[in-house]
Amino acid sequence: MVYGQGGYARADIDTRVYLPAANLAIAAASAAHDGWYAGVGGEYAVLDNLVLGIDCKHYEFDSEQHNCNRAVVGCTVVDLRNVSAKVDSVMGRVSFKFNPWSTGPVVAKH
Repeated sequence: MVYGQGGYARADIDTRVYLPAANLAIAAASAAHDGWYAGVGGEYAVLDNLVLGIDCKHYEFDSEQHNCNRAVVGCTVVDLRNVSAKVDSVMGRVSFKFNPWSTGPVVAKH
């Protein structure tokens, strides 16, 4: 079976400025980003009770401004970051069906 999918997506994205020389992370900020996703997938029944599948999705999130917390040391007025994100994911799946054989309809006998 082959299928397509798509819809609304939302992500909470955190950012921070990192100073490698001092091994210090400063100016942390975060925002919720709205977006969308689209994907395709497929499943194949290897046996009556064993199904293999793959699912590929592409996500895109809107640009949002990340304003750092001014209470944090190192945060300045010019430390405003416009952040957007794009993500691709691939997931493999193995499904096992319990009781794959139909027992037929239940018939009452009198």
